[in-house]
Amino acid sequence: MKVKICGITNIDDAMVAAEAGADYLGFIVFPKSPRYVAPETIREITAQLPGNVKKVGVFVNPEPELVEEVIDHCGIDIIQLHGDELPEFASRYPRDKVWKAVHLTEVAQMDDLAAYPVSAFVVDSMVKGLRGGTGVCCDWQLAAQASARFNVMLAGGINADNAVEAVRAVNPYGLDVASGVEKSPGFKDHGKIRNLFNNLRKANII
Repeated sequence: MKVKICGITNIDDAMVAAEAGADYLGFIVFPKSPRYVAPETIREITAQLPGNVKKVGVFVNPEPELVEEVIDHCGIDIIQLHGDELPEFASRYPRDKVWKAVHLTEVAQMDDLAAYPVSAFVVDSMVKGLRGGTGVCCDWQLAAQASARFNVMLAGGINADNAVEAVRAVNPYGLDVASGVEKSPGFKDHGKIRNLFNNLRKANII
């Protein structure tokens, strides 16, 4: 199972997450987010990361030019669309390079997901006015149904204390963790990161 640590804004946090065992690091390219990081900073951070860690650029209803700039100059491996992007927008990019964030509220949405040409869905919680990093768990029952059909990165309120339970309930492709390993928005708590990975290892999940 994969683990993504999202909302990385500085090299210290990035290196601790990578050393702890993160498969993916997420960089939020959305100025309204408290975890926003400018493309030039992303480039500086990704240049120092080990090659086995994949870098995810998180976008919210972006202009295509911004996505292309970040892909070309920032060492990004995965495009995560975290807004209201339609399948047509996702189809601009290779399927294996795109994830789509979704907020599941009913089973009927599952058929709509199939229209997206993406390699994974980030199943996140819905909190009015926020696009992510809410600290609120999503509906794990619906997430489990999605996981039976698609690759699911489970997001929303995941932390060291509930990560093992979340994996057992949902059986996701991976976990997407942001606020659950923070001391404040955009700044990670290194002890929480290490505890997360230690707990997953003890449970033989990673």
